[in-house]
Amino acid sequence: MKEVFDFDDYKAYLAERLATTGATRGIRSRLARHLGCQVAHVSQVLNGPGHFTLEHAALIDEFLAHGATESEAFLLLVHQARAGNRALAAAYQRRYKALLAERRRARIKDAETVSDEDAALALYYRSWHVAAIHTFLMIAPQDARSLAQSLELPADAAEAALRTLVRLGLAREQRGRYAATPKRWHLPPQSPLVAQHHQNWRLRALLALEKRPLDGDLHYSGPIAVAAGSAVKLRALLVQTIERMEPLIAAPGEDVAYAVCLDFFRLHR
Repeated sequence: MKEVFDFDDYKAYLAERLATTGATRGIRSRLARHLGCQVAHVSQVLNGPGHFTLEHAALIDEFLAHGATESEAFLLLVHQARAGNRALAAAYQRRYKALLAERRRARIKDAETVSDEDAALALYYRSWHVAAIHTFLMIAPQDARSLAQSLELPADAAEAALRTLVRLGLAREQRGRYAATPKRWHLPPQSPLVAQHHQNWRLRALLALEKRPLDGDLHYSGPIAVAAGSAVKLRALLVQTIERMEPLIAAPGEDVAYAVCLDFFRLHR
């Protein structure tokens, strides 16, 4: 499957990802539902001179389940195409090329330094939906189609995630259905993937806020002013809460998937 970085035009990329034949048949209809528009509008934009709005571009980015870096690249290409003059378009193009160069350098460095385990961890944590699908498989065996529908993913993204999980030994396949194995990943705190992991799930939390909240959802954000000693106690209390969650997470009989994001950080250095 090609990536955004294989293109210099977002429409050419979308034409590839949203092909109307083969495994992606019907994907434009699913995207139109995700955007809240008619499928004819999607085709008109892809085949005509107009462009998606920035709001639609953000929803397309979500629908295609890009990782953080690919998400930035996709939105830069949309901004470049929508720019009102050459100077602005050139500015977005320079940033896109710089991002592409950074990615190439990182790949060269990774190829020289990362271990097999590091490479495997990168496959798992680069995009939110790989871990999300793994979580769903812990509940019950499922096929690629049902997972794609549950998570509002393109079929090819769900299939690629399942192949990754099987390759990593985190899932097994039997007659088109996949189940989680007992194997689990634990990301070392010093790993460079920690930031990527947090970014992926904070973005999912923000997107969840834009949709109608479901029963059982909880979102809380707020700056607080406390004494230094109280801050230490608050942090310890949060750590204890995480530790007390572990037996509940590990208990058998899972039947629903949730995401948990927790942050406690100073607002000044």
